[in-house]
Amino acid sequence: FDRKEIEFRVVNCNAPTKEKTLQNIIVNEIPSYFGKSFNDFYNLNGENTQCGLVFCAIAGEDRWRNGKFHPFGTRHIQSLLNTWLPEKRCGIYNGQVQSEEKKVNARQFKNNELVALSATKSYGMGIDKPNIRWAVHYGISSSIESYYQEAGRCARDGKKAVSWIILSNDYPEDNLRLLDSTKTSVNRL
Repeated sequence: FDRKEIEFRVVNCNAPTKEKTLQNIIVNEIPSYFGKSFNDFYNLNGENTQCGLVFCAIAGEDRWRNGKFHPFGTRHIQSLLNTWLPEKRCGIYNGQVQSEEKKVNARQFKNNELVALSATKSYGMGIDKPNIRWAVHYGISSSIESYYQEAGRCARDGKKAVSWIILSNDYPEDNLRLLDSTKTSVNRL
């Protein structure tokens, strides 16, 4: 973790408060970190737009319980972000999204027409977007290496950025497996 321009933060919460934790990070913590008001921070401003990514472990495109999208998937998180961000400025990117929608979202994000993407780790391979200022991992990545690569999509221009992990108790075995080297050999990671 030798990226001086990225500050790494972890917040621990219970699963029932995970959405509120994400909302607090998006609405309060991130703009405050950059010394800006919510509206100023999330304003579209060409190449000076403060773009960000919310990484989800699963695509969650299939309908889940009661006809809703999976609560930890990209589609659900996109809908939450679009209720919090001005003018529904969040797109979606994952391996299950229809090709045309994925292309439109990627283009709009790259052209600073969206301030955020709700994405799986599939976003960013070979993409060099310099003004990604923040990332939030809505759960733990599949490995430390994955997390570092995903967080590394921030600050490609060398300016300051922040990367959050929301660590909750929804999958405690996975958290323990990835974070406690005494429970899992390095070869399994």
